[in-house]
Amino acid sequence: MQIKRLDHIGLRVMHVERVMEFYQALGFMVIRKDEKERVFVVKHPSGIEINLMDSPKQVRMHCNGV
Repeated sequence: MQIKRLDHIGLRVMHVERVMEFYQALGFMVIRKDEKERVFVVKHPSGIEINLMDSPKQVRMHCNGV
């Protein structure tokens, strides 16, 4: 099977606000913010779309040693 195109990818991230700033610096635009579900979508003019899913607070606390 040969992959011809990638529509979007989903990434679970620790600090979604920082990650969105990073992608915006690369030319991506925030096209969706779902504060309730903590899912954010950024899209590049080239068509690349990335779904950013904020990690639950419990996971962040565990990873930070809190």
